[in-house]
Amino acid sequence: MSVEGLEARARRDAAVNQVLRGLNVQQITLGVGVPYARSLREQYPRLPPVHQGVDLRIGAIGPGDPVRSPFAGQVARVGYDPGGYGNYVVLRAGEHEVLMAHLQEVRVKPGQTVRPGNLIGLEGETGAAKGAHLHLELRRGGKAITDQEAFWESLARLTAPPPPKEEKPATGSIQVGGTLTVNVHGLPPEVGARVGKRIEQVVQEEMGRHGQETRSPYNEGARRGSFR
Repeated sequence: MSVEGLEARARRDAAVNQVLRGLNVQQITLGVGVPYARSLREQYPRLPPVHQGVDLRIGAIGPGDPVRSPFAGQVARVGYDPGGYGNYVVLRAGEHEVLMAHLQEVRVKPGQTVRPGNLIGLEGETGAAKGAHLHLELRRGGKAITDQEAFWESLARLTAPPPPKEEKPATGSIQVGGTLTVNVHGLPPEVGARVGKRIEQVVQEEMGRHGQETRSPYNEGARRGSFR
C-alpha cells in the first residue's frame, strides 16, 4: 500500500474510533457481513443470510446504558420489530440511513433533529437479540452495507464536517454613495462588499475634509470679503 493509502486508512480509522468512543463502545461482539449461526437462524427464521451491521456492547454489561447519537441527523422513523430489530430508531444522515436496534427504550420521535451526543435511547435486548447490545446498521439507497470495507468507510464519512459552501464570484459593479460605480467583477462576494464599503468610507472622509476646508475661517472671510 502506498504512503497516501496508509494515510487515508489512518484518517478513516481515526474517524471510526471517534464514532465508537462517542457511543461508549466497550466491545464489538459481531461484525458486519458475518454469517449467522445455524441455531440463531433456526430460532429467528426471518434473519437474512449475513449480519447486516455491527453489534456493539455499550457501557457496562447488561441493559440500560444510554445510547447517544454519534452523528448529526434527523430521526426518520422509530418502531418495534418483535422477530428482528426489536425497538429501533432510524436516523437520516446525508445519503445514509443509520439504524440503531434492540433498544430497551426509545427516547426520540420521528422528525426530531439530533446532534452528536444527543440521547437516542437505552441499550437493550429486544427482538432477535441474545444479551444486551446495540445493533448499528448503515443503509444507502435502501440497502444495508454489508461489505466490511464499505461499511467502515461510510461510517467514517458520516463524521466528516460538511464541505464549505462554494461562493460564486461577484459580477458587474456596485454603487458607492449613489454616484460612484466600482467594478467588482471576479471578486469573491465578501471581498467585493469590503472593497465597496472601504471606498465609500474614503469618499465620505474626503468629502468631510472638503467640507471642513470650505468652512475654514480663511474661506469664510474670503467669501465675505473680509480679507484683502
